[in-house]
Amino acid sequence: MKTANPHTMEWQTFSAHRSGSDAVTKDYLRFKRLLRGEEGSARNFELTLAQAIGSPPIPRHRHNFDQIRYGISGTYSFREGMPMGPGDLSYFPEGAYYGPETAVGDPVMLVVQFGGANDFGFMSMDQVKDGAERLRRTGSFESGVFRWKDSTGNVAEKDGYEAVWDEVIRTQLLYPEPRYTDPILIKPSSFRWRPVMAGVDLMSLGSFTERRTEFARLRLSAGAFYRLPPDDRTTLIFLADGNIQADTYEMGCHHAIQIEPTRPLVLSAHGSAELLLIRLPA
Repeated sequence: MKTANPHTMEWQTFSAHRSGSDAVTKDYLRFKRLLRGEEGSARNFELTLAQAIGSPPIPRHRHNFDQIRYGISGTYSFREGMPMGPGDLSYFPEGAYYGPETAVGDPVMLVVQFGGANDFGFMSMDQVKDGAERLRRTGSFESGVFRWKDSTGNVAEKDGYEAVWDEVIRTQLLYPEPRYTDPILIKPSSFRWRPVMAGVDLMSLGSFTERRTEFARLRLSAGAFYRLPPDDRTTLIFLADGNIQADTYEMGCHHAIQIEPTRPLVLSAHGSAELLLIRLPA
């Protein structure tokens, strides 16, 4: 089991390839990197806390990986008519377009980006940062686009992430045909809790693709114990509210843990607590 405590971490900026100006120090997004997978693996992932400062000028774009975002504070819109507020969950399937993006109230959100069902993988934030720094030697990033002068002296441009992918991976970035054509905004406040046992309730928020990417909320009453059954998928847990003990680890609000496949976990609540469960693709 891997654990992460965001309260011991400083906010950091990494790369302005998608937002802001060419200077990373002026970027509109900052992060706390809580958990990460195996770099170079098709199953790689990163779980971070992210905050938007102002309203990032991020254009309409898409990814070759999956991501989810969970609202903690403020409001973040991923396109017109799709505002994500505190407690909302958004799922961005690989290949589906979204944007432009707007923010209100310097929102904080949980972001999980991971290799999707097509096994195209996911570039780590370190890889993106290194690739963007190399590209800045020959061009510049602005509002999500990389621009440089080609061999004829004319200005050429490419999506910022695609340019970094070309620099780092050295193969053409391919986008899968989207299984879902649009991002999905999930409103947990409209769902119902289902009792699992005394003091424990589960809210299933959705299972996606044949690889069973799954999201759910778990609620424990004070003094409740729950044995999370083993699963064939990597499980990520984010404590949205309260304090619990996960095996021997004291898990505070906004802490995160990673559980490898087939490993059981015993949860015990000191007071009432709510957790977000994320099952990565099988």
